[in-house]
Amino acid sequence: MKIIQFITSLSAGGAEMIVKDYVLSLKKMGHEVMVLVYENNENWPYEKQVREAGIRVECVGPQPESGLFKRIVGRVFRRSRIDRKTLSFIKDFKPDVIHSHLDLVTVISDIRGELKGIKHVFTCHNEPERIFGAKETKAVHNLTGEYDFVIIALHKKMAYEIKQMFPETEVVVLENPIDLQRFADPINSRNTLRKKLKIPEDYFVIGNVGRFVPQKNHDLLVEIFAKICEVNPKSFLLMIGEHTSENRERVTNKLDSLGLSGKYMVLQNISDMPSYYGIMDVFLLPSLFEGFPVSLLEAQAAGLKCVVSDTVSEEAFLTEKIVPLSLSDPAKKWADAVLSDNAVFFRSHGKISDYDINIVTSKLLDIYKA
Repeated sequence: MKIIQFITSLSAGGAEMIVKDYVLSLKKMGHEVMVLVYENNENWPYEKQVREAGIRVECVGPQPESGLFKRIVGRVFRRSRIDRKTLSFIKDFKPDVIHSHLDLVTVISDIRGELKGIKHVFTCHNEPERIFGAKETKAVHNLTGEYDFVIIALHKKMAYEIKQMFPETEVVVLENPIDLQRFADPINSRNTLRKKLKIPEDYFVIGNVGRFVPQKNHDLLVEIFAKICEVNPKSFLLMIGEHTSENRERVTNKLDSLGLSGKYMVLQNISDMPSYYGIMDVFLLPSLFEGFPVSLLEAQAAGLKCVVSDTVSEEAFLTEKIVPLSLSDPAKKWADAVLSDNAVFFRSHGKISDYDINIVTSKLLDIYKA
């Protein structure tokens, strides 16, 4: 089977990691895969892994224009250029399936007239009301009915919400995958990596993984960490996620203003995530909203206690080390839950082994073939 995965980029994000894992797994299973991206950087870890596996990665996004006139003209005709480049790569590759992610279903809708006979799949990676704006809603309506089109929801509640929005569209549930083998055999040991990062072995490390965007609620994260340090001064906050210098400084300036300089670290573009989860003692995720967070799957695969906001779907609770709290709860209550050995854990809703990349990819292929 020939499959195109279409995503904004292969930078270090949750959806991006899923696409990376999918294409590597699909290739091992003998399928021919290509990744179309809106922007690329051969130094991004996920893109590098995909290219090194011999998988074709092509960029359909606009290239930088020199000169004011060219930049203005480029902006005016940007979307039509993207559509033409996307269509050119699709016609050259001749896929059986195009699987789009994030907002790129709108591009597929624009060129749908040229794509008959191809299966179209779209994964909703976040809360439907936040994914389906006016353009995305129009795209779904355009692809429903006349084309072989299906939406993948990450859990049952999401599927119900999408079906309420698009009653005529086929919607199926497919869990986010995780490469469990990587967690069984991490590259670096806990002691080795802590020494490398200069984190004392006797420090209590709280980990957070996610882009530095409002959704991830770094303001509350900092407030919780400040309360933790009041109880246990030997605490350390490890934040891993894609960020701009401006977004990073907004968070680090707040930490510094609270007297927490030297007690935190910010990293991005980490390819060896299992080793980094291995140096954490607790995973903390106070997000304002989530789809089905890959970082929470990874933290559970690493065996960590996870203190999370109750905005996360209970279907993502796969171990009995989950402590869900309300965003309206004070920071001190969150800190107590992080530090306490007697926190009230939530019962699990499944098995982490069911989310292994090999199992989920097989289910994905069933969707492609249906």
